[in-house]
Amino acid sequence: MIDNELTTKKFVCPVCDSSNIESSYSMSDYTAPMGVPVPMKLITNTCRDCGEAGDFEALNDRAIEEAQKKSRFSAVLNLLSDLESKNIKMAYIERTLGLPQRTIARWKGGEYSASGFALLQIIHSFPWILEVAKSNFDPVVGLQHLLTESTKIFSQYLPNFVKSQGINSPHFVSSISLVTVTSGFVASAPPLDHNDLSQTFALTGSGY
Repeated sequence: MIDNELTTKKFVCPVCDSSNIESSYSMSDYTAPMGVPVPMKLITNTCRDCGEAGDFEALNDRAIEEAQKKSRFSAVLNLLSDLESKNIKMAYIERTLGLPQRTIARWKGGEYSASGFALLQIIHSFPWILEVAKSNFDPVVGLQHLLTESTKIFSQYLPNFVKSQGINSPHFVSSISLVTVTSGFVASAPPLDHNDLSQTFALTGSGY
């Protein structure tokens, strides 16, 4: 949305040094993942002599930074609240990831870094990563959780996708059955050992 407010500012164009500058304002908003939208009032300066346009005083950077800070803080609170609603204890997160005590309490108070915010988003998106961290990031445990989560997703969404595409191929039907059976097998299978994992990587040509 463009504001019709026009003002004449006492600064010069960075291209032609003219002080004949017109300023207009527009409203936008910034929304962090899981955060609330925060409005921003952005300025556009236009030189009436050469036509150069932009933010000549770098005011928009501060407005954007402030909006990002507010929206991300709301996201931190929403992410933590959602994790707690899933019975994931904050002390468990700190203990599992080796974070100092009261780290999450400080996050709730607004004392969080960009890396802390990213870590929180990863935990929220993939909460099973905490079980991998609990195993000291054992690749075997990581692979088993990855297989379990992948087969859950396939068994949940693949049948509806096939149906929506009108696919009646016996091969697809067999694939759906295989995925469903595999999902149950992986969930109930005994833990893999490192020899099994090494053989798997050897067969696929992946490094380990």
